[in-house]
Amino acid sequence: MTTSRTIGFIGTGIMGAPMAARLADAGHQVLAWNRTKNKTDRLRSYGIEVVDLPEEAAAQCDIVIVMLSSGPVCDEILLARISHEEGSMRKEEAA
Repeated sequence: MTTSRTIGFIGTGIMGAPMAARLADAGHQVLAWNRTKNKTDRLRSYGIEVVDLPEEAAAQCDIVIVMLSSGPVCDEILLARISHEEGSMRKEEAA
């Protein structure tokens, strides 16, 4: 029995794009975001919805996969947005 999930995929570079494509091929709904927008273009042919913000890739998903290039990039993309939007979590508090 296969259960279809809605999956947010943040980071669709060398590793992330094929992973997101395989998930879509397996029947999951995938929402993808990447810092370099044109790297998501090829994913549309798999039925993947490309979103403008990483928050959109996670907002209505059962699972979120983050495949970014490094820890500092994760901090920049994930934590900087949280502290900017909510004003309550700083990088130091999240560590």
